[in-house]
Amino acid sequence: MIANYYKIDPNGPLELSNLRLLYTLVGGRNFHWFFLVSLQVEIVGGTNILPYVPVTQEAILAGDCAALSRALQSIAEGIEMITAVMARTYEECDPEIFYNVFRPFLAGWEKNVFKDGLIYKGVSDKPVKVSLHDSKIYLE
Repeated sequence: MIANYYKIDPNGPLELSNLRLLYTLVGGRNFHWFFLVSLQVEIVGGTNILPYVPVTQEAILAGDCAALSRALQSIAEGIEMITAVMARTYEECDPEIFYNVFRPFLAGWEKNVFKDGLIYKGVSDKPVKVSLHDSKIYLE
């Protein structure tokens, strides 16, 4: 997901109003919005939570309660920001379409209606399971 976007304005901010997906599967705007929101969660977490994780570890090891408190407060603020971004999912992603149209593609192979895989025209006449691991594509 992280590499599946572009900025509308290359000089603009990394925020929902300036992001578009490079590739989509199904669900039209609903699909597009769901993944843009997911991307925005990653961006917010990476910039507003992740930097404070080592700070908390260092503060704990140093016994610095004030630094720990500041870092934890920053993490809490980042979580609030993520919560606000996630709440925007409903703006353009209908839960009915999410659940019935593209959730099956996100459920993995074992617990969805495509448990035997999908038939990919030009690849196989029988159902195939495709998975991604360590940046490599595997066909089962």
